[in-house]
Amino acid sequence: MKQRSSNNLDIEIRVKNVIAKVVNKKPEDISLDHDLMRDLAVDSIDAIECVAAIEEEFHLDALYEKGYDIRTIQDIVNHIKRKQG
Repeated sequence: MKQRSSNNLDIEIRVKNVIAKVVNKKPEDISLDHDLMRDLAVDSIDAIECVAAIEEEFHLDALYEKGYDIRTIQDIVNHIKRKQG
C-alpha cells in the first residue's frame, strides 16, 4: 500500500475542511471519492463558493482551467498538487 506524504495529507485535510464548511458537513464525513454534485449535493452557487474558498485557502489564482474536469474531492486535491508544482 502506497503511503501518502504529509504534504498530500495536509492538502486533503484542508480541502475537506473547506468543502465541509460550504456544504455544512463534518470533514470526517467527506471522502476523497465523493462526487461534489452527486454525493455532496453541491449546486452552482455552492461550486462558486467552493472554488473561491479553495483559491483563498491555497493562494491560487484560478482553480479551474479549461479542459480540466473537477468532479471529486480527489480531483481537487490532484489539481492543487499540480498547480503547486
